[in-house]
Amino acid sequence: MKHRTSLSRYTLLPALVFLVLAGVAGCGFMFDEGGSGGSGSTDAGLGLVWPDGYSYNADTGQIIVPSNAKSAVAPTYVTGINLVISGDDMETLYIDVPLDTLFVSVTLTLGVRRFDVTVKTDRALTFTGSLVKDITLQTNSITITVNVNAPPEIYNIWIDHNPANGADYLYCDAFDPDGDQLTYSWTGPGGWSSTEQYATYTAFASGEFICTVVDGMGGSDRKSVWGDFAPPFKIISVTGRYDNTTNDTYLFCEVDNTNNLTLHFEWIGPGGWTAYVQYPVYQGSATGVFTCIVNDDFGNKDSMDLSFAGAPPASAPGGLTATPSSTVNGQIDINWTTVTDASWYNLYWNQGTGGVTLASSVTGGIVSPVYAFSCPVSQIYYFNMTAANSSGESALGATEVGSVTCPGIVQVIGVTFVDNSPSVGDVTVSWTPSTGAISYTVYWDTNSTVSPTSFLSSSTVTPTSFVHPVGASPGCTTGTTYWYTITGTDGTFVSTPSATLSHTCP
Repeated sequence: MKHRTSLSRYTLLPALVFLVLAGVAGCGFMFDEGGSGGSGSTDAGLGLVWPDGYSYNADTGQIIVPSNAKSAVAPTYVTGINLVISGDDMETLYIDVPLDTLFVSVTLTLGVRRFDVTVKTDRALTFTGSLVKDITLQTNSITITVNVNAPPEIYNIWIDHNPANGADYLYCDAFDPDGDQLTYSWTGPGGWSSTEQYATYTAFASGEFICTVVDGMGGSDRKSVWGDFAPPFKIISVTGRYDNTTNDTYLFCEVDNTNNLTLHFEWIGPGGWTAYVQYPVYQGSATGVFTCIVNDDFGNKDSMDLSFAGAPPASAPGGLTATPSSTVNGQIDINWTTVTDASWYNLYWNQGTGGVTLASSVTGGIVSPVYAFSCPVSQIYYFNMTAANSSGESALGATEVGSVTCPGIVQVIGVTFVDNSPSVGDVTVSWTPSTGAISYTVYWDTNSTVSPTSFLSSSTVTPTSFVHPVGASPGCTTGTTYWYTITGTDGTFVSTPSATLSHTCP
């Protein structure tokens, strides 16, 4: 008996719903009795129905999704649907399902049949599904499921290197054709990782940074970018200098901070010593390791060590001499033999007695191997010397130089004023003789700043007195106050000026 079914358009509604929303597509047959075909055969209609509001644009060849659809993105990448029907006792049917009508007619012989569906796309993706079914007159419908999912695509990955903020910012943007919700993850140098789409990296290590995007439907994409990062700051040097005059060690931590970051300094030294400034002072002679640690506000860190040996590294100088100057009043000329490991020298001295030690008076920081030592005339001095550099100070020299008399003419003292006659107005200026002086120079001015280089007038005399006569300038003008200073000389040395005294002419 022949059975003929009317061509009934069965629905593929689940197919497109799943294609868009759940990532699967399906197709099906529906059979109705009626009419006649051929013995053991049936006519059937195969069709697809888009969800309400969906349509096909023949001009663009794309499926269009209405604005109120649940899916945010249309499956525009679908370009064709192929159906293959085969069986042992039939000729294989190859069917292209037109996307504009979504309908084809086929004649099937009853029996076990294999249905293979292929969904083609405009990218390197093909999706398939298959079903084996025994087709009888009682078969009303069949459904073939095809899993369809286009993976996400990373279209933008880049790094914003921003050391001024102590960080690098990593960006990864991706698109999913199906509108699936995407999950982002990053990996980088040293085991660093992040689950943020836009990640922040503060370690400043160079290397490959990989962004991975997954859509939760088995699709993923992965791209990488190379980061060549310099640290936001770097310690250049750590040095120290011992000052024997204060018995302090001065520490220095120099940093390259071209990004102008706010930096925090920490020092750790022998015996648990700590400091929290860039240039600290360690009291005493340093022995051991000092560590400078620098941090910024973003977790970046650098450190460097400095070792002090403790023992004075400079050799003691030799060849010390102390000679009274032959031309300069109140000066002893100091000379010595330099040592190669010294950066400067310290002159120790006693006045009146020998036995110079490191506790004696000191003039430090002398660089030249010639030094002019100023002293009060006629006083006796004893000298010794050490050498020093940034690590410490040597012992005193092997030989002390002593009993050196400071040369020159002593300062004029005992200055007095006598008004000779109130009617005449002359003033006699007198003073105590200075040993060795053969003449004196009196300087005067109406200003208290009178000196051998700044004065109104002067007069050189051999006795120990001088008459400032009344009369025209530079004479002694009645009622005018004058300031006086006096020097003595032996023809070679000139004494330091006397104390400045004033007197008003009568």
